[in-house]
Amino acid sequence: MKKSIRILAMLLMVVLAFSTMMPAYAQSVEPIEMRSEIKADCYLRKTSNTTCILGGSFKYITSAEISVVVKLYSSNGTLLASSSKTTTGLTVTTGKTVTISSGTYLLSVVGYANGVVVCQKDKTVSIP
Repeated sequence: MKKSIRILAMLLMVVLAFSTMMPAYAQSVEPIEMRSEIKADCYLRKTSNTTCILGGSFKYITSAEISVVVKLYSSNGTLLASSSKTTTGLTVTTGKTVTISSGTYLLSVVGYANGVVVCQKDKTVSIP
């Protein structure tokens, strides 16, 4: 009886020791989409009165099959143009010349790694 109580007490101490240490480990784990090394960005750069460059980029943390898709929407949500590219590596960029008038537009960029969405960003841009 005494032996089983000692074993039970030792097991309880081990459980208590691990239960006090594990929350610290759990809080130090950073979700992959929050890592600063992973970035997706998009832009709409005016080159003339009616011409702009729609572009997007995606940076990942390890070499993988990565893709970037950038889309241009009007202010009412109509898809106007899109561009995409897939490569193996750490960084991928895409770009396309578009003809648009002045106004407000929504840009959306999505970064994929091995076919899985890793990063997404939306941006509102005004073209004078």
